[in-house]
Amino acid sequence: MSLNNLAECLRESFGLLRELSDLEEAITLHQQALDLQNVDHPQRSMSLNNLAACLGDRFKSKGLPVDLEESIALHQQALELRPAGHPDRYMSISNLAECHRDRFSLHGTLSDLDRAIELNQQALKVYSRSHAYLFVSLGNLAACFGDRFKLQGSSADLESAIDLHQQALELCPGGHLHHSMTLNNLAECLRDRFHLHGTLADIDLAIKLLHDASKLCHPGHPYRPMTFNNLAGCLRDRFNAQGASGHLEEAICLHQQVLNLHPMGHPYQSMTLNNLAICLGDRFRVQ
Repeated sequence: MSLNNLAECLRESFGLLRELSDLEEAITLHQQALDLQNVDHPQRSMSLNNLAACLGDRFKSKGLPVDLEESIALHQQALELRPAGHPDRYMSISNLAECHRDRFSLHGTLSDLDRAIELNQQALKVYSRSHAYLFVSLGNLAACFGDRFKLQGSSADLESAIDLHQQALELCPGGHLHHSMTLNNLAECLRDRFHLHGTLADIDLAIKLLHDASKLCHPGHPYRPMTFNNLAGCLRDRFNAQGASGHLEEAICLHQQVLNLHPMGHPYQSMTLNNLAICLGDRFRVQ
């Protein structure tokens, strides 16, 4: 277990400091631990899972498809060693689903997204209603349905995403660590439905949810720029629907605040400048 333990410490260090050398060493140690285990070793599924997770981290850091492919293969092997009733089966199902969604994002292959949906649905069947991470699986499945809606435009997928995000929100009430992100996720889907059907109640609820989320995102909060940007987008939609200048003014103010959080050199600065410019153009046209 010492190789696994040291490797996991290095992975945690990578998560905090983002030093790629820590992750590379963790991968080496997990591979060494796996090489020492025969196919019947009681800890083999854990070693497969841990190595796959590290390779997934490296894929997200460096973008090498080979890392993602190996991560998928290892997670699949771990899942096969965790049959129905195994206490960690839900983890392997969820991890494999995440990798298939990542591969969909990389290549756009619908079969990967369909597989991710199938796996996330399986994971939900494994969870009890009181499981601490049920909200994560609900959110993951909702995100996959949202991806498929954006790809194929099926309103049934969007409705499924909204229903699942609502269930996740019920499990993440005020004070929950992930409450603000869950509010953002549901608001995004409601905004999509507004774009689809034009129902003002959807955009009004999205704005309310994002106002609630923004109150939780104090200065320095990692979700503050995203939340402000999402809220500004919804307010502009509301302005375009009915022409209330107050919505546009608030959108401009929010984009200006986001711009302060995205200074020169920030990867999202150009997008933020563009969003602010569009709103200023709207204000010019109505004056």
